[in-house]
Amino acid sequence: YRNMASPQEKQQFDAVFNRIEQASMQMEQTVTTLLALAREEHTRVSKETISLLPVIEQSVIDNSRLLQGKDVEVAIDDSCTAQVTVQSGMLKILIDNFISNAFQYTDSGQVTARYAEGELTIADTGAGIEPEISANITEPAVKGSQSTGYGFGLSIVKRLCEHQNWQLKVVSEQGTAISVKF
Repeated sequence: YRNMASPQEKQQFDAVFNRIEQASMQMEQTVTTLLALAREEHTRVSKETISLLPVIEQSVIDNSRLLQGKDVEVAIDDSCTAQVTVQSGMLKILIDNFISNAFQYTDSGQVTARYAEGELTIADTGAGIEPEISANITEPAVKGSQSTGYGFGLSIVKRLCEHQNWQLKVVSEQGTAISVKF
């Protein structure tokens, strides 16, 4: 299409392809999470001690496409060198969801990761969660007007946290801070 289309048409095609790519990645992440939760309910997976930093760094790399064209600084606090005893797959799913949401909804500013007293927090300086949905943001099919997804990400994270006996907290005023206490 690139050789036959005008610059404006190319831009429109690129925007459509970008939306398709984002939707595909979100669906893949959702399916992976649901399958992992289903497996966890039927099998006993042992917990292991894992360093948070490599998991956070990998998630930043995996989701970096969401920052293209944005003026966003990513800051990972030294406290993230801590280790937690968890099921590694569940931790990766959780952090991927937190990071992808922060990257998607922050157009400029900063996304930070920090760990203190058993609690991991990913915070952003984005617009925050719309007040009319903030009380129900972890319920299925609840999503903001800027969302390109289906509104299941945080409801899956909530279920995951309940399954693992982790405490989930979402605070959204100017920006959003989502935390999980292991």
